[in-house]
Order: sequence, then structure tokens, then C-alpha cells
Amino acid sequence: MLRRSITFAVITLPLILYGTACQSSELSPSTPSVLQPQIATFQALESTLKPRGSTPPKLGVYVLNTNNGVEWKYRSDERFRMMSTFKALACANILAKVDAGELKLQNNVTLKEEDFEANWSPITQGKIGQSMTLQTLCSAVMSQSDNTAANTLLRVLGGPESLTHQLRTWNDNITRLDRREPELNLLEGIKDTTTPIAIATTLKHLLKDDLLTPKSRRQLSEWLTSNQYSQHQLKAGLPSNWKVADRTGAASDGALGIIAEITPPNHKPIYAAIYVSATASSRAEVKAIFAQIGEMISGQIISP
Repeated sequence: MLRRSITFAVITLPLILYGTACQSSELSPSTPSVLQPQIATFQALESTLKPRGSTPPKLGVYVLNTNNGVEWKYRSDERFRMMSTFKALACANILAKVDAGELKLQNNVTLKEEDFEANWSPITQGKIGQSMTLQTLCSAVMSQSDNTAANTLLRVLGGPESLTHQLRTWNDNITRLDRREPELNLLEGIKDTTTPIAIATTLKHLLKDDLLTPKSRRQLSEWLTSNQYSQHQLKAGLPSNWKVADRTGAASDGALGIIAEITPPNHKPIYAAIYVSATASSRAEVKAIFAQIGEMISGQIISP
């Protein structure tokens, strides 16, 4: 299989990474679905992250292979900021309201000054006072990560707390949204956080279970597949013929995150959530870690 022709920084890791098993405190010997040798790899990858200030950076990983139930867990129950990965959940909430007959994707919404976010609004820039459909707003959010569009969607939904309420109805009791763009990217306790296992599980339920209608599941997958900013992350380590539907997020303090549905040919989907906390490592260095985890997935998790 050909891999995507993307060059990324190489992080040299000890030879132990792809061999000897390492027990994690979060793993239980009575849970055979957990594949344990990868823990050493994640520890080594985490050790390459440069600290920002006195707090050591953290790497959080959860990967689920629905073909055989194998899971990878590393700090998967620890909280990380969602950053722009929340946008997938916001658009899923819009689709849930469409399914319930409360909204239509063709509904027009006026862009308001109160929703404008100047740092990153490539689609809505200069369009305050104009109207866009919910379909166009979700497309802008998912493909270009447009922050003004995201804030507008949150207004339609009733605010961040309404999205959190929806998550609870989806049996996600961990993930929470408290603020809008850009404040939600700032570290403040557990505000605007999730855990890798919580958000990956919710993504799976949204795309493969009955939380949304089949039509809305297809739409959500289409939006996720349109992401323009993930080529140098997980995708860089995966074969080019694997379908990747993902949503990425980043903060100014070096934190980075991605949630993804990865579908190899003739294989059930793999769900992944990877987050890195504040770090002085460069964005390219952190993306290279994500790419290496992509290589691990393609080389190991689909093996018998």
C-alpha cells in the first residue's frame, strides 16, 4: 500500500517500542481486548515533548478497532482540552435537531457581531450581517475550522451548555463545553475538556449507532472527511487508500488534538482520539507524533 506522500519530522525512539510489553496502571489483566505493548511507545513519544513552564506535557491516546475489539489506552481517562475537536460535536448536535424536526440544514442564520472571532474565520470574514444556511456553516466549521461559524452554531443550539446537555443525552457524562471561541482554548480547570476514551466513544456512537439517522450519519462523515487541516497528522502515517474522517484542534500554547474514524479497505472502522497538552515542542514536532501513531495503527492494530 502507498502511504500519503507527506514528509514529517522523524522522532527517534528506542528499539523497545515495537516489541516488549509494558503494563499500564490503567490496564487490567482481566481485559484481554487491551493491547499492551504499545504503552512503551506512547511513553517514549510523550517523553519527547518539551515542557512549557513547570508542568510536564501529557499525551493522551485511545484507539478502538471495531473489527476485533482491540483497544489502545494511554492516559485515555485523563482530561484534555477539546479545542476545535468540539466542532464535530456541535455539528452532530445540529444534525440531531434536524432529525427531530427542530431545524433544517437549509435554514438561514444571520451572522452577528457578537459571534465574530477575528483570529480564524476564513469563510465568514467580512460577512457579518449576511445570512448563511446551517449546511454552509457546518461545512465552514468542519472543513476550514471557521470560528465565527462555530460560535454562530453554538448560538443556534442555545449556547455551550446546550451542547453539554446533548452530550449527556448521548450518554457521554465526561465531555463538556463551557465557553465559545476563542476562550474555550484557554486552560481553566476542567472547562471545555474531554477524555480520549469519552470523545472517541461518542464519535463512534454518532457515526455507527442510532444517535443520528442514517442520512445524518452520512452527512457527519462527509463533513469530517472534508477537513483541510489534518494532512500532516494521523493521515501522514496511514496508507493513502484508507478513508479518514477527522476533526482537529489546536491552542496557542502548543496543545493539539484530533478525533478520527479510520476505515481501511474491507475492514470495520477504527476510532481514535489523541491529545497533547501544553508544550514548547513545535507544531510540526507534535504532528509528527500523531503521524507516528498513524503508522502504528496501520502496522499493528489491523493485524490478527
